Amino acid sequence: MHTSQHMLHFTNTTHPIPTHTPHPLTHKAMEEAAVPLMLDAMWAANVVDIENTLKRVCRNVLQDPSADKDVRKARAAALKELGRIFTAAEPKQGPANTSRNKEAREHIEEALRKMQAKREEEDEAMYGGGAGGHG
Repeated sequence: MHTSQHMLHFTNTTHPIPTHTPHPLTHKAMEEAAVPLMLDAMWAANVVDIENTLKRVCRNVLQDPSADKDVRKARAAALKELGRIFTAAEPKQGPANTSRNKEAREHIEEALRKMQAKREEEDEAMYGGGAGGHG
């Protein structure tokens, strides 16, 4: 039986690889669905980076061998106060914060859409019109 799919052979298994290009709306819908996941991943990466930077700075400030014990204690007290201030300033969940989060997300999503449109234009220029066979 002849099929329009190529077969990929492994030890004891055969997996079909489709040779058709996915419908562009399906691809676009998948990309749009991925935006929240990408934003969450970028946010998580930033949080980890900030936490690691703070840990390194605190370690350097509190374990500075050139500072005597009293200076390090004063630094520790100052860091504790700074932490208290930041914790007190933590944005509350409410309409204003939700609005800012939504606005920021919309800006990022728009930037990602523009990047996608530019990539599609570049692909169109490079590969031409009917490369995908969609119409």
